[in-house]
Amino acid sequence: ISAHPPSTVYQLSKFARRNRGLVAGVAAAFLVLVAGVIGTSIGLIRAQRSRDSAEQARREADNSAADARMEVDRQVAVSAFLQNLLGAANPRLLSATERAKGRGITVVDALNAAAKKVDDGALKDSPDVEIAVRRIIGVTFNEIGEYSPAQHHLEAGLKLAVARHGEVSQDVADCVNSLAKLYRDIGDLKQAEVY
Repeated sequence: ISAHPPSTVYQLSKFARRNRGLVAGVAAAFLVLVAGVIGTSIGLIRAQRSRDSAEQARREADNSAADARMEVDRQVAVSAFLQNLLGAANPRLLSATERAKGRGITVVDALNAAAKKVDDGALKDSPDVEIAVRRIIGVTFNEIGEYSPAQHHLEAGLKLAVARHGEVSQDVADCVNSLAKLYRDIGDLKQAEVY
């Protein structure tokens, strides 16, 4: 039998047997401390997730509000342009000579005036407004049977919408739908199917 100094494990086990209450209390305190750290960590993770969710919801709300403001601004600009267009149809704006001849302003005259303004770049700084106005002008020309200017404005609106928003957007869908109707009305069903 060879003698050697007692090991650390042996000494700790002897200490634990002699001081069972103290060791049990320290072990319980350690377990409570570990449980507290785990519980606090879980609470912090949940709080962080909640904070992240709230931040994401705020960002989405801000984006929705910005989109709504842009749409309102767009509709106001379209409305102002169309009011200006309809104001041009005021017979009081005709010269005395034109009134004496009994000439009035027709819808086609007002549409041609609006189309010229758009083609001359009156809305070049507001592409979304230009898309909407070109579509309105194109649809109106189509409805009164003026197919060539209708096609011009609808195709220009589509081209601008694709350049501005890509292939998939509400503006592109509206222009494509209007072009399909135009080609159907003309009787070119093959071209209507393309759109």
